[in-house]
Amino acid sequence: MLKKLVAIVLSICCLASTSMLLSACGGGAQGQTNTYEDVIDWDKIDWEGKNDSSNTILVYFSNDMQDYYAPKIEAFEDAYPQYDVEVRWGAAGDGVKQEQTSAISTGNPPDLILGGDVHIENQKGFLLPLNKLIERDAQQVQSEDFLDGMLDSLSSGEGLYYLPTTFNVSVLLYNKDLFDQAGQAYPTEDWTFEDFVAAGKALTKYDSSGAAQQWGNQTVTEWWTQWYSMLRMDGGSLYDDEGYVTLNTEEGIRALTNWRRITGVQGQTNAQYPDKIGTHNGSDGGNLGNFAGGKVAMLYSVACGQLMTFSNSNLNFDVAPLPKSALTDSRAGIEMSITAYGIHKNSKNKKGAWELLKWLTAPRTDLEELAEFAMPTPRKSERDMQLAVPKEERATKYKNLEAIYDSVSIAASLPRLSYFEEVTMQYIVPEVNKLIDGTYSTAEQAAKAAEENANAYIMYRYKTEF
Repeated sequence: MLKKLVAIVLSICCLASTSMLLSACGGGAQGQTNTYEDVIDWDKIDWEGKNDSSNTILVYFSNDMQDYYAPKIEAFEDAYPQYDVEVRWGAAGDGVKQEQTSAISTGNPPDLILGGDVHIENQKGFLLPLNKLIERDAQQVQSEDFLDGMLDSLSSGEGLYYLPTTFNVSVLLYNKDLFDQAGQAYPTEDWTFEDFVAAGKALTKYDSSGAAQQWGNQTVTEWWTQWYSMLRMDGGSLYDDEGYVTLNTEEGIRALTNWRRITGVQGQTNAQYPDKIGTHNGSDGGNLGNFAGGKVAMLYSVACGQLMTFSNSNLNFDVAPLPKSALTDSRAGIEMSITAYGIHKNSKNKKGAWELLKWLTAPRTDLEELAEFAMPTPRKSERDMQLAVPKEERATKYKNLEAIYDSVSIAASLPRLSYFEEVTMQYIVPEVNKLIDGTYSTAEQAAKAAEENANAYIMYRYKTEF
């Protein structure tokens, strides 16, 4: 394997140089994933903000969260008039992260840093450990109220670096109106992947010319969510214990085969892919508006972060667990990630940033506020309060909250690698996508190319000492 990797390292060096610039705010020298010490010198940390030189607190939020967070910020400023919160609303998705990264790299970091378990190995070098503050303000923080294991996932070495605001766990969304119109039973926890495909075919409609009028599923190709869930439920893994990509395996090839089975190939007829049930990336009927447009029946392996977007639409939708793997009869290993905020260690207003962080993550006791947030909560007390309400009386637009919280117990976090997102998005996803643009004719070709290119970059950028 190493000979193959060495053979293509030179061809990847230019791309590697670009990637180094993109990841500069989190990475250390080559051969290292981070230059920050795991053994923290607690005596040198300005816990109390004694050296604060500003009353402003700068924080980035996604603009699709504005209706929820803007009133919370206003209420905070009323409660703490000594502080002025400057909010910069960024584009949903990667927009906020990109803007935050740019600010950090230019030496003007926000006081509160958006991150989470996926980002901890990149970000911990510039974050303030929160341990002493949490210990001091234990009654306010109520750390025992967070879901089991959540704070552990936000820790590295001796430090706890974030407090969680929400989490993502892979689930299935479905349009109840489209199911009702087709006389199809709603998805259940007993569904297998084959049940999902059968329902998707029944809910996919074409006109006499072959143009799509309705799709059974929306397929996301610019991310890893769908095929990655299939891989994990089948017992596979994307990275091994040494941090190398392991997609070119029986499980990996099966996952990519099933993924293309439901997506088809651009420019080829539906007859060639009889199980094709999905619109993707605005093509193949994407003019129908995708799931948000009401002409797509299901959204497989969606991140919970989209629940707020769909809750603010006219969709009549609900949540179901992902269909089980037909191979393992399980959905264990589905993806989960945590969204959280920490404090930049060079913040000019650490004291104010800590007060705002506590404010944003404090336990909520109002069901209406939880419904407005529209996303799963990381706190046990809030979860229990929601689940105590009968399903049809729940304030959230979607009612099956059990599907979300039950999924947490069998979910697995993404690999704790500083380069996970960088490598997956730049070297794996593009090769996998060549399955549906017609470049590759087999899943084996895509899996092999993705694994070799990714591992060549990993070896050059992160495993080689210079």
